[in-house]
Amino acid sequence: MTTPPPPEGWSPAPRPGETPVPRGRPPQLYGPPPPPPPPLFDDAWPEEDVPTRPALLVGALAIGVLAGLILPEHFAVSVAGFLVAAGLLLVPVAFSTHRAAPYTWVAAALTAALFSLLVFRAAGWLAALALAVGALLVFSALNGARTVADLGLAALTWIIAVFRAVPWVRRTSGEIRRLPVGWPVVRTAALCVVALVVFGALFATGDAVFGSWVQALLPRFDGALLVTRALVAAAVSVLAVGAFYTAINPPSPAPAGRSGPRRTPRRFEWLAPLVVVIAMFGGFVAAQATTMWAGHDYVQRTAGVTYAESVHRGFGQLTVATLLALLVVGVTWWYAPRESAADRLVLSAALGVLCSLALVVVASALYRMHVYQQAYGFTVLRLLVDAFELWMGLLLVLTMLAVAIRAVAMLPRAALVSAALVVLGLGVMNPEAWVAQHNVDRYRDSGKIDAAYLSGLGPDARPAIADGLPADLARCIVRNRPRASAPIEWNLGRDRAHRSALDSARGTGECTSERAVR
Repeated sequence: MTTPPPPEGWSPAPRPGETPVPRGRPPQLYGPPPPPPPPLFDDAWPEEDVPTRPALLVGALAIGVLAGLILPEHFAVSVAGFLVAAGLLLVPVAFSTHRAAPYTWVAAALTAALFSLLVFRAAGWLAALALAVGALLVFSALNGARTVADLGLAALTWIIAVFRAVPWVRRTSGEIRRLPVGWPVVRTAALCVVALVVFGALFATGDAVFGSWVQALLPRFDGALLVTRALVAAAVSVLAVGAFYTAINPPSPAPAGRSGPRRTPRRFEWLAPLVVVIAMFGGFVAAQATTMWAGHDYVQRTAGVTYAESVHRGFGQLTVATLLALLVVGVTWWYAPRESAADRLVLSAALGVLCSLALVVVASALYRMHVYQQAYGFTVLRLLVDAFELWMGLLLVLTMLAVAIRAVAMLPRAALVSAALVVLGLGVMNPEAWVAQHNVDRYRDSGKIDAAYLSGLGPDARPAIADGLPADLARCIVRNRPRASAPIEWNLGRDRAHRSALDSARGTGECTSERAVR
């Protein structure tokens, strides 16, 4: 026997404590809708009581507008580029939650010095390197970074902050609209701009005299340039918002975990592999000493290669070996026990020996590069390799000092600051001019020069080429470059290039009278 279906519109009587369902409406089987998902990166980067700060949002937009006005039509490696870079990365430091920390102002001072290279040096690659290191310095200060993991997060913070700042921008924009003079001023300014554009265009095309006045005020109207300015302004504004948001709400540092890693109580478990590494480095140092003491004949008789070939070989391997030595030091310090005085003494001695042997490897790599440069000439890339090797040597010295005084926690910041000092030192030495001068000196000694390579160097190298080479050879190497058309794109390197002796000369000949060798 089947039960007949209930009549249409019928609903069962509610149970005690249950809300009755009105007739004709289906019951809700799943309860109220779920709450909206939390903002992006809310777990790793919480936003708790972050102030809206309308002035910062307006400042970010102003930096973007400045970039859109001056960057598209002017040299970026100039005063214009310095102003935009300083607005993007130095102004947010003044609003940082970590502005009371000494490291914050050390990082800001180093960044300002790096950005000054955009004014004093004309090399684009050097400007890009200074901007990259400066950005990492600033965000490490804004984040309060201390560990290697914190520095890794600082390298990604700017990208993440652009997305993380969206709720803050939305709330701040709403507050600006609620201000008594906020939204009305913006709306009025927009209406004025629209009226100016519409009626100005009509009258300028309808009367020749009025049109000439407009052309005098606006010499050139280029639709493509206007789009470029808008895109640059938007991109820089977004980046500025990310920097300001990081300043007032930095991400949480990487979790420290337990009070300390679980270390093995048995010394041989870390000491034996370390001794093997030390033995390999010791064998290499012994081979280098034998080479220096026995001379060219021994190298050729033993290895079957000439002395020059033995010097040129293995530079990349030595560089990787030095980097791995630094990695071994870090892993050993983390893994080895340091509870007793004996453990600390053995650990410090073993790591000190390894770092000392690694310093010899760095010296060997630098010597190999020196011999290579003497044989084949100097280039900017080879100079950068030298600078990188010197930086690794400096890291080894800092590591030895940190292990000796048990201040390894300071190494990440010290490594970043030392990298900034190396880049700043490169800028002070004027690398392209240095390379050009050494190639000129080599030409005087051997009569050989790589004219094609020198012609590809930037304005920084021009005075050394113009003053050091014969006029006919210099003219076929040096090419005239555009002069600065406005004070805001002034650059010391380009100014010196245009003031050189060949400023009015135009190289038109081929460099056929000299043998160009690399």
